[in-house]
Amino acid sequence: RAVLKESTTLACEVTSTETQVKWLKDGRPLSSSKKFRMEADGTSRKLVLEQVEKKDAGEYSCEAAGQKLTFKVEAVEPEPKFQKKAAQEEPIVIPEHKSINLTATVVPDNAEVKWFKDGAEIKGNKKYEIRKEGASRSLTVKLADEKDTGVYTCETKSDKQQFQVQVQEIPVKFAKKLEPVKAEIGGTLTLSCELNQPRGEVVWRKDGVQLKANKRYQMHEIGEKRVLV
Repeated sequence: RAVLKESTTLACEVTSTETQVKWLKDGRPLSSSKKFRMEADGTSRKLVLEQVEKKDAGEYSCEAAGQKLTFKVEAVEPEPKFQKKAAQEEPIVIPEHKSINLTATVVPDNAEVKWFKDGAEIKGNKKYEIRKEGASRSLTVKLADEKDTGVYTCETKSDKQQFQVQVQEIPVKFAKKLEPVKAEIGGTLTLSCELNQPRGEVVWRKDGVQLKANKRYQMHEIGEKRVLV
């Protein structure tokens, strides 16, 4: 099996260092060229095929002193593998509510890959965006939360690249100091507070007693703001 775009070598052994051999492809004699390089080293005789193409597939033979050794050569696509794959010493830390962006590079650039999280295959949807551009394969996990922490892998049939990801929780804090509010009897009272991020739960209380949304109390979320009417 000769890998396309790579070199492959056919070799045979002869009894004497002086023995001359002929190399043939599909019964036709070959001569040295940019495509075929013939080497003799002691009793070893080699034919090197440079930059294998599909048309190089066929039956090759090495003939000497009335004897023949035959090789059947099949030109195959290279096994997909990842380039620039370095061992990950520290996890990738992502603040929650941000996107996780993971990228791998494969050869050949038409290789098919699959993405997994903790061993479970990931399919493209609103949460996960899977992209393919040239040799680049990328996965985006949108609006990450703590459940997205884990080991992500990009896999071909014979190779894989791992990414250890940790989603870091951002503590919910008030962004502004609350000020006293005056209200008219019989009027509508609107209270608001502002958080340091759009996501975050708040609890409204009156004199220490938790309020629930109903006809009297309306609660709204507007970006970072939390409003009680």
